[in-house]
Amino acid sequence: MSLSCIVGNGDAHLKNFGLLYSDPTQGDARLAPAYDIVNTTAYIPEDVLALDLAGNKSLFASRQGLLDLARVCDVARPAEVICAQLQAVEKVLARHPGLCEQAPRVVAAIRHSAEPFARTFG
Repeated sequence: MSLSCIVGNGDAHLKNFGLLYSDPTQGDARLAPAYDIVNTTAYIPEDVLALDLAGNKSLFASRQGLLDLARVCDVARPAEVICAQLQAVEKVLARHPGLCEQAPRVVAAIRHSAEPFARTFG
């Protein structure tokens, strides 16, 4: 959920989250690797989260809301995870300058969405 907030993905709804089980009868569900993460704010500037996070649909979800969700999902060191996500987003953008030139509005929207997280968690 934090990566969706960081990149401005208002399309993060339940169908875009998956669970994996070692055996469906064991109840050992865990989140599947992330998929279908897009930036929607380049096209819908006032977009919000499709799902609310602790009653908040803002793409800049509260720091505490993300940390609470991480605790419920057994994420170890969530602030470090969010910092690593921020760094990964910048690395991907830096690694693909040609694509960034082709979609400058998307890059600007991603950086705009990421900026409050960088201030809060960076």
